[in-house]
Amino acid sequence: MIKLLVLELLNRRPMSGYEMKQILENTDAKRWSGVLPGSIYNAIKKMEKEGYIIISSIEMTGNRQRSEFKITQKGKDYQQSLIKDALSSPVLYNGDLYSGIGFAYQLDHQSAISILKNNMSALNKEKKEIIAGKKQKEIATNGELSELSSIVINHMIKTIELQSQLIESVIGVIKKENNSD
Repeated sequence: MIKLLVLELLNRRPMSGYEMKQILENTDAKRWSGVLPGSIYNAIKKMEKEGYIIISSIEMTGNRQRSEFKITQKGKDYQQSLIKDALSSPVLYNGDLYSGIGFAYQLDHQSAISILKNNMSALNKEKKEIIAGKKQKEIATNGELSELSSIVINHMIKTIELQSQLIESVIGVIKKENNSD
């Protein structure tokens, strides 16, 4: 994913590694792509070595050198391949949570409910952070958040809401079973 993000940024315009890192931080890339912005530097080195990007200019700022990179045609072709791979990613389910729910009957009711409520709290916090990240991304893009980005962010929020509903339902069943004991 980091390679795809770097190539996408450079497809827009040449820029330095620092600029790319700042954009990834400002658009909350860690949350929606799982990419740590600091990992960009290793990706740049690898992609330069592989011929996907090249240095387009070097500036001296004091004693430091600032390299700006641009995407090559080979990089554009590779980017197309990465996009196709990403679009064909299978739908994944939260197998750990589903398995835990399936075996929750083995725990005492209060422990299971407490753990599930903690999970709900974490989901609520994540939802708030996604909404805040969306606002950050809108600011970073001068209010020009793409329709596709909006669709993805809204889907993330709906997924969290659905998972919260699942957990609420499971808690309800556990409470009902506890009352019937």
